[in-house]
Amino acid sequence: MRLIFLPLRSNFGQPYKMADNQTERAYQKQPTVFLNSKNRLLGVGKKSNKSLRYVRNVGLGFKTPLEAINGTYIDKKCPFTGGVSIRGRILTGVVIKMKMNRTIVIRRDYLHFVKKYRRYERRHKNMSVHCSPAFRDIQVGDIVTAGECRTLAKTVHFNVLKVSKAPGAKKSFDNTIYLVMAGPLFSVFPSKYIEFNVIDGVLTGDVEITNEADDKIGFRIMTNTKDDYLVHPSSGFIPRGERALCTIQLKKDGNMDNYHTFMINAHTAQDDDVDRKMFWEKLKDVNVVVHKLSLKHPSTALIKQKKRLVFQT
Repeated sequence: MRLIFLPLRSNFGQPYKMADNQTERAYQKQPTVFLNSKNRLLGVGKKSNKSLRYVRNVGLGFKTPLEAINGTYIDKKCPFTGGVSIRGRILTGVVIKMKMNRTIVIRRDYLHFVKKYRRYERRHKNMSVHCSPAFRDIQVGDIVTAGECRTLAKTVHFNVLKVSKAPGAKKSFDNTIYLVMAGPLFSVFPSKYIEFNVIDGVLTGDVEITNEADDKIGFRIMTNTKDDYLVHPSSGFIPRGERALCTIQLKKDGNMDNYHTFMINAHTAQDDDVDRKMFWEKLKDVNVVVHKLSLKHPSTALIKQKKRLVFQT
């Protein structure tokens, strides 16, 4: 007996077309779209160019991807084509894992201030975030913006809203701070320790910051003991290929200790950025490049000389 397989056809003589999104056991469709319209199936009436697809705007200034509008994927947890609302926090992180189905793991680096030791420590958190099929070209190392939503799984409470290919900051202990997928942003001399010398009766140390990037950068110098030191200039902008010399002086009533640290923050700036305060207010939730400098305690002879000069004045 010979078996003959004929192509499966519908009642109207048209062959069935299996969509690419039908990969599950249950039929996948958007609940807000009606697919069994008789006029559309029979071809009766006016032909409408309107596609049978539900797309929504998540708001908060985020644009809907073209893949969500023109694509054919079905994802009920997608913020653009599903029924998930975005509310709450908006976070930024770097993609580190993409092994799960429609779920990625991002890493968020931040600084935590320890009151007991009066210094910062580096911390990070890994978060599981739902990633819609609208972002097909996402890769490890990309910077994503995720918005808080209802609980989608046991450990998933955020949804990807935007994928940025811009270089993200990568911290380093070397002299040069490097960026992901980019060249060095700036270099610092000295690279690890600030040496203090007595100049005009004041313990003074110098830090030289060189712009190694192709664009203008903004910088600021922070310390865990503001009442002991005077930094000039404490912030500013450095054009491409130029350098800035910052002076750190110990105040008359200040105390010098080995746990005192200085942190240099830097980020690329636009040509029209002039106001330093407004520039850093815009970068509150943005990961900036951080370089840490420790204090090299001066010799006892310099300290005695400083005390003697201060006493004479």
